[in-house]
Amino acid sequence: MRAFELNKIEKLYFSTNDIAKALSITHESAKVTASRYAKANIIKKVKRDIYILTNKIPFLTEEKLFELANIIQTPSYVSLTTALSYYNISTQQQREFVESIALKKTKSVCINNINFQFVLIKPNLYGGFIL
Repeated sequence: MRAFELNKIEKLYFSTNDIAKALSITHESAKVTASRYAKANIIKKVKRDIYILTNKIPFLTEEKLFELANIIQTPSYVSLTTALSYYNISTQQQREFVESIALKKTKSVCINNINFQFVLIKPNLYGGFIL
C-alpha cells in the first residue's frame, strides 16, 4: 500500500483528484483506491468525493472541526451552543460534538467519534452574512 504518500496532501480534506495526483494514478484508479482506503480505515469519507486522513482527525483544532462541519453541510453556521462552548462562556462544555444550523434538513454525521449535528432553521432566521 502506498497510503503513506497521501500525507503529501496538505489540505484538511481532499478529493479523488488529489489522491490521483499524490499517488500518480488515473482518476478512475483513485476512486477505487479511495474506496479501499476507506474500508481499511486509512481515510474517512466526509461526503461524496470528499475525504480526510483518519490519522489527522484526533489532532484537529476546534477551528478545523468547524471548517469540516461547514464542508459536510453547506451552507451552515456554527450554533450558539457550540460558539459559547468554544469561548468558554457556557458551563456545558461540548467534547467531540459540533452543532451547526443549516437551511437543509436536520441530520447527524459521526466521523471518528466526533459528532456533527446540523439543525434546520427557517430561511428568514438564517442571515447576517453574505454567501
